[in-house]
Amino acid sequence: MSKLTCVDIEKLMGCFTLLEQTICRKIGENNMLEAKLDDAQRTLKFSLIKERSLMEERDGILVTVNTVQETLQQQYNLRDVNDSLKDKMAEMKRHNERRIAEKDGELQKLLNVMEEEEGCHQRALETVKQQCQREIQDILKQLETKDAELARLLEGKEAELQRMKDTLKNQEKETQNQLLKLRMEFGATLAKVQNSAQRSQQQTQQNPSAAHLNIFKRKLHFMQEEKDREIMALRQRVQALEAQQQQQQRTSGSTDGHLKRRRM
Repeated sequence: MSKLTCVDIEKLMGCFTLLEQTICRKIGENNMLEAKLDDAQRTLKFSLIKERSLMEERDGILVTVNTVQETLQQQYNLRDVNDSLKDKMAEMKRHNERRIAEKDGELQKLLNVMEEEEGCHQRALETVKQQCQREIQDILKQLETKDAELARLLEGKEAELQRMKDTLKNQEKETQNQLLKLRMEFGATLAKVQNSAQRSQQQTQQNPSAAHLNIFKRKLHFMQEEKDREIMALRQRVQALEAQQQQQQRTSGSTDGHLKRRRM
């Protein structure tokens, strides 16, 4: 029979109670730790989500920053180019001002030269004008002299033409008188011949009368032709003189018109 061990029930109950209290406390602490762990996990999850969002935001900001940096670099480069262009524009402006000043000087010189040449041309023009006026006066005097000569010649031609017309009229009258006289003689001779022919019946007596009559007719016809030729020659001469007079009148008229235009 085994030896029984004596156990202190109170002490055991105390230990059990202490153990139970310790277990309850540990369970409470474990529950609290699990709650804290859940909180920590939720916090970690939220932190991870926030970190991911922040990282995305950071990437976007980095892109924006890079873009801004590139823009700033371009603006800086453009500022350099702008400054260079401003310097070039200022230099070109100064160069243009110098060129304008030089051109103004050259233009002033040209204006002075033009004024001098204009004065020379004006003096030369006055000289030529005076010379032309003197020449025109000389030409007018010559034209007046020629007009007077033409007037005298025209008067002489008109007087000669009138004399020739009078001569022609007188010659026509003389010719008409001679023709009338010859016709009268021819009529008397013809009457005599006809009377002789009627009285004479012999052929030998008629032949001399006919021959005499033919001779008289030929003589009359020849004289008439000669007078016609003289009249035709006189008429042609009169026509030539009239044409010459008309030509002189036209020449005088054109000379007067030219003289009036020259005077104007």
